[in-house]
Amino acid sequence: MKISARNNWPATVDNVEKGPVSTEVQLRLESGDVAVATITTASANDLALAPGSQVRALVKASNVMVLAGDGADIGISTRNRLSGQVTEVTHGTVHSMVALRTPNGTEITASITRASVEKLELAAGKAATALVKASDVLILTE
Repeated sequence: MKISARNNWPATVDNVEKGPVSTEVQLRLESGDVAVATITTASANDLALAPGSQVRALVKASNVMVLAGDGADIGISTRNRLSGQVTEVTHGTVHSMVALRTPNGTEITASITRASVEKLELAAGKAATALVKASDVLILTE
């Protein structure tokens, strides 16, 4: 199977909190980093998610926001914060692709405007944090 989502991480389900409409799924990425996904309970049931399930966490690059630095002092409701270092910036006319790597080795790709890259002074070697809303994390079972 091929998919266009740039962020495609092998993961293990750590916990599943089911509600009547939505379910929160805590994931441990293969690297050891943690991510949270919020999906419908119907989807969680269809996927038969349970602690120990092997899955893939998928996030489109356009759904990743980027903070300069580690963002530790910033209060924000985004559940997934993956701090690390910028490894590469590729500029287009309007958008740029920013690649980050966490200390555990998770690689994250973000598609943000070139103006934002310039304003944040993002460049290889700079500290940065990828922010992803839990509702933007898709879960794939194989």
